[in-house]
Amino acid sequence: MTQLVGLSLVLRRQHGIGHHTVRDFPQELLDQIIDSTCHNPEDLASTNICGLVCKRWLPRSRYHIFSTVTLTANNFGSFVDLLDTSFLPILPLVQHLRLHYPGQPLDRSHLTRLDHCSNLTSISISVLIWREVSEAVGWLDGLGTYLRIWGSNSAPLSHFEVRIHSPFTAFSLRPVINLISCVPNVAAATIHQNAGFSGDING
Repeated sequence: MTQLVGLSLVLRRQHGIGHHTVRDFPQELLDQIIDSTCHNPEDLASTNICGLVCKRWLPRSRYHIFSTVTLTANNFGSFVDLLDTSFLPILPLVQHLRLHYPGQPLDRSHLTRLDHCSNLTSISISVLIWREVSEAVGWLDGLGTYLRIWGSNSAPLSHFEVRIHSPFTAFSLRPVINLISCVPNVAAATIHQNAGFSGDING
């Protein structure tokens, strides 16, 4: 927010207070102001404020707001509602998609709504397994169908990451390998694991 105020003062000093409005500045300059203010993806407060300044600031602000989307079973429904009510397309803005499975699977009907993320560059999947390994494995196996579609619809997709947190139960590597094979065009695939992880891909 401090950056936004400072940049606004600089513009006023350079162009004369009271003689110019936002409409007088080229869109490229406005985009640079927003980019400078919203460089921190964790600082959504400043980004949201930029989106409220005026209509010309909204598209670039939304570009930053939705560049990284994190979805869980708890917020996925709200995100789908937003897709249905937004007057501007959101999915083409998503570049980094994070799916979290903290023991509760994501609704498959909601996952189909992500087919039009045409500018995805990375997908990150985080799975927390406490006891029921079979349920998590089933969800990961079913996710392969969606990954194939997302990969084919998004040419920029280049990075794929899977995080498995299984502190109490051994977990076979096979479902993870199967997921990676669903996105063969990625340039880098990363697997993170903790205690209880099994590297047996034949089991």
